[in-house]
Amino acid sequence: MFVVILLDAQHRVIATEELFRGTMTQTSVYLREVVKLARKHNAGSVICRVADG
Repeated sequence: MFVVILLDAQHRVIATEELFRGTMTQTSVYLREVVKLARKHNAGSVICRVADG
């Protein structure tokens, strides 16, 4: 699963969302979807993480 953590300008967590789901060896990630989500939340920073589970 591909998780995005959105932060504000002071690096406080705004939201955490699972964007994509796949296997540990293959997950399709679309940058435009990450950017769209960051703009929707007016995020200052984005942390992307691939997590199992």
